Amino acid sequence: MKILLVRPYYYIDKEDCPYIFREPLGLEYLKSYAGDEADIEIFDMLGIYWNIYKEIEGNSNLMKIGGDIKDLFSKIEQGKPDVIGITSMFLTEKELLLNLTKAIKTNYPQIKIIVGGPHPSCLGKELLNINPYIDILVIGEGEETLKELIRKKFENLPGIQGIIFKDKRSGKIIETDGRCPVDINSIPFPARDAVPYKNYNKTVKYSALRTRLGQKTALSLMNLISNTPIDDLMDKLVNPLMKKFGHTPNSFPSAAILTSRSCPNRCTFCAIRRVWSDIYRMRSAEDVINEIKLLVEKYHIRHLAIQDDNFTVSKDRTIKICKAIIESKFNITMEASSGIYIPSLDEEVLTWLKKAGLNFMYLGVESGSQNTLTNIIKKRLDLKKVDEVIDIARAIGIKTGGYFIIGFPGETLSDMKATIDYALNSKLDMTRLYLLQPFPGSEMYETCVKNGYLTSDYDYAETKIFKEKFYIKTPDFKPEQVEALVREGRQALFKAGKLSSGFFNK
Repeated sequence: MKILLVRPYYYIDKEDCPYIFREPLGLEYLKSYAGDEADIEIFDMLGIYWNIYKEIEGNSNLMKIGGDIKDLFSKIEQGKPDVIGITSMFLTEKELLLNLTKAIKTNYPQIKIIVGGPHPSCLGKELLNINPYIDILVIGEGEETLKELIRKKFENLPGIQGIIFKDKRSGKIIETDGRCPVDINSIPFPARDAVPYKNYNKTVKYSALRTRLGQKTALSLMNLISNTPIDDLMDKLVNPLMKKFGHTPNSFPSAAILTSRSCPNRCTFCAIRRVWSDIYRMRSAEDVINEIKLLVEKYHIRHLAIQDDNFTVSKDRTIKICKAIIESKFNITMEASSGIYIPSLDEEVLTWLKKAGLNFMYLGVESGSQNTLTNIIKKRLDLKKVDEVIDIARAIGIKTGGYFIIGFPGETLSDMKATIDYALNSKLDMTRLYLLQPFPGSEMYETCVKNGYLTSDYDYAETKIFKEKFYIKTPDFKPEQVEALVREGRQALFKAGKLSSGFFNK
């Protein structure tokens, strides 16, 4: 059996070009875990065609990045797969996924199409209702599910856990029982040799150039020299420049790594547990270090981009990993931009993180109102602890950033202003201020649906985190009031020199 795992092209805001994206760890894990069961190949339409940007007809604000459908068709003709597995990361990919699956099914009706990732895991049955071209949805972690599907030749589907499919006879959509979380220490390392590994660092380089030199210059350089010997020469020169002039003093090249799955928090606005299950699991420190060793020795990485939703939950594990990095003389820098578990941080942990190469960290503070944190989003976090962590980090030379969100149902405008004031008055070096986006799969979304808080123009496919549009109306606030407040807040943070480069032209 031949299986082609695909990461499709993607639509991004024009102002975010050149765009930084990492390797498709999910697909790499699927191949490494189930590769002995079938002939599995990865076709990364972003990674292969990393420097291809095209304007979207009829939408001057969007760009398409990556290969075209014709490139996928050429790959299909070449490899003749029996099954195509597509990863769909974002809810914004609804139309993209519909067009892609329709094109595949129309031209290759004999090929089974399966789709996995956060998008189907959060949306569930609704995705099959709006996309009739998908044969099977994989919900949650896909490693064991894909292996069982292969062993059963994609037949006898009702007996396979963790999937949603449409019964051919009755036409009913059937969702099987959920699958138990996988033992993540049993999964082999990601199959990085199956992807164009060096290309992901090209995106890191040109994204950094955009931040420092401006978008026009970065795009011009990329169009002029990408995929040339000069481009490769620049890779060798970038490391000292990034360490000296970068927004954060990180090394180059970098690699993505995942050391845990799920989250011990139960924040009402987050749907991550629909993807990774309710059980937070950590890889052993030894397993993590072995992967870092491989990345350093085989792929020559100098920077580690940790993709965990919460990396530092276990103090002992964090310190073990840090000590091993130091003792092994890996000489790398680190980031954990997606998640640092604030309650676990103290002077000892932060000191070891600094010694191991962590120079900058983003903290998921979310709100400057303790009432909002405790009673509305149910985040187990004390703002006094946040202040304490920031002070320790500053003292030992770690820069800090903070994520903040306003617009939670149950908040008042005063609560939102308190969040902006906290971000302004804190000792954080950088901040990101977002409007709440009610994502399907989250408790907050269910609250909005139950109480009729969603505006009539709400479309989950439009819920982008940088978007200025707000889709919630409650007795305490109107959408335009919250939109105005976020603009005012970002302007104030920009003037204070505390607004992240992610909002460089907002």
